[in-house]
Amino acid sequence: MSYPTWPKEEITKRLEKCRSYMKDTGISGMVLTDENNVTYFTGFRTHAPWTTYTRTAWYFLPVDEKPVLLLQNMMTPDAKQKTHGCEIINYAGLYGTDLNTVEEIMKSLGMAEGKIGWELGYEQRLGIPYMEFENLRQQMDNCQFVDGTDILWSLRLIKSDIEIECIRKACDATSFALNKVFETMHEGMKETQIIKNLFSYMMEAGADKPGFALIATEKGQYDRISNIGSDRRIEKGDLVWVDCGATVKGYWADFGRAGIVGPVDQERKEYQACVHDVTMKAIKSIKPGLTAGDLAEVCIGALVEYGFDPSSFDCGRLGHGMGLMSTEPPSITTQDKTVLREGMIINIEPGFVKENGVFNLEENVVVTKDGADILSGAERTLYPINC
Repeated sequence: MSYPTWPKEEITKRLEKCRSYMKDTGISGMVLTDENNVTYFTGFRTHAPWTTYTRTAWYFLPVDEKPVLLLQNMMTPDAKQKTHGCEIINYAGLYGTDLNTVEEIMKSLGMAEGKIGWELGYEQRLGIPYMEFENLRQQMDNCQFVDGTDILWSLRLIKSDIEIECIRKACDATSFALNKVFETMHEGMKETQIIKNLFSYMMEAGADKPGFALIATEKGQYDRISNIGSDRRIEKGDLVWVDCGATVKGYWADFGRAGIVGPVDQERKEYQACVHDVTMKAIKSIKPGLTAGDLAEVCIGALVEYGFDPSSFDCGRLGHGMGLMSTEPPSITTQDKTVLREGMIINIEPGFVKENGVFNLEENVVVTKDGADILSGAERTLYPINC
């Protein structure tokens, strides 16, 4: 019995679209080695994404022939149960891939000459050692190795109904976890315990895996928006800000909420209301045809209108795409001219940092034919945390 991640129809659509782009650009085939791209076309994910470089996966996608997935022996039996639409070949070694085997596969697929697309551009990575790439390029001197990034993002930016449903479930699990973690949080709890509880609640709510969590709790140090937690115990009067996301079938959620240990004071209540208004104003502006730069300008204008410094929440942008990675193109910055289209996932996160707290309500939305639907949930006002 097999347990494929994606139905046959989903794989077929992805291959057909990719091949259409390849033909339009004169590319003879694609060689994909980044785990997210391999997952996108096959559904296969390793047991430890992003944590090991020992067993390289190669996916060969020709214009006409059946694709080939080349895996190390350990991963092959599981891959055969979870994938379809490709031939699976295995190799035995752990000290790099035999490039003669790679060359033979490419020749058999009509990929021994012409332009071959690779993951060489913006927000793409090779999953093989650079010297293997260089040695293969010299070995296959009838090929021209070119950047296939535009093709990959033209596919992955627009989510199918199945992908959107995975992200929706990841958002539901994250919403449940955020509500429950703030309900059970109390004065004296360590940041690390809050994170552990959060991850447990994600699993309770049906996530495949916890994705990540950031936390900021200490007055005067709220600019530490990349803090993954410490043994610091939260105290009365602290604002506790958490940014996190669960995953479902490799697809992510990513949003944050906040609460105050003890009574919620008026000043921070008003700050939270302001950032909520700014975020909702930005979401209401979203529609197909708007650019990422236009959306950034809406966020900046709304923050400035309230008198807040847009650069104080310094993550380099005001939002981003999301999918098989917790952050994907486009970036919501004034420089990004990506045109929003129906089916894109956009995380919108205008915010500001004060000495007494992080004020940021990231929301995950899907662009629809006439606007945007919010996928993220949980309470948007400040949670009162038990003393």
